[in-house]
Amino acid sequence: MRDFQNGGPKGKATALKDVSVTLYSGGNIIEQYILKDPRVIDLCLNAIADEEDFDVRLQAIQLLSVMCQSGPPILEALYKINIFERLVTMLSIRNELLCKWALHSLFMLVVRNFERYKKQLDDPQIQVKVCY
Repeated sequence: MRDFQNGGPKGKATALKDVSVTLYSGGNIIEQYILKDPRVIDLCLNAIADEEDFDVRLQAIQLLSVMCQSGPPILEALYKINIFERLVTMLSIRNELLCKWALHSLFMLVVRNFERYKKQLDDPQIQVKVCY
């Protein structure tokens, strides 16, 4: 993650992609790092919200999607920061590709945690955003 903090847009996008690929491939070391330092999750959320470079934003939301597909410890960390609500908010992103990745992340989260989120899915406001 040093590359993210010290790099330009290309370095940031590459760092996020590397973490995403490693985590998706079953990277227990990366998973433990994320659990020990939850700032990685905040870094993704901040990059999606504040970063001007599209590739960095895209890699950040793709990493978030991989986290939503991860095991129970990371899912619990995401739950603690209200990731469901944050992903629903991201459905309002004006860029269609980023919005689609936010929806993908939301679905991955719900698939992995249906019992936890099924009541929220009944909310008409969420249904409108998801179906839009």
